[in-house]
Amino acid sequence: MCTYICPKWVSCCYWIPEPKIHCSVMAADGLREAIKVYREKKLK
Repeated sequence: MCTYICPKWVSCCYWIPEPKIHCSVMAADGLREAIKVYREKKLK
């Protein structure tokens, strides 16, 4: 059960009291990971 629903690129957060901050951190990490994966695929 999610305590807070994040933007669609981050499934959910369990972090209290400031889930929004956690969401933005998770989103940034997810974006970095996506860029990394994209670059690796492009280089191959």
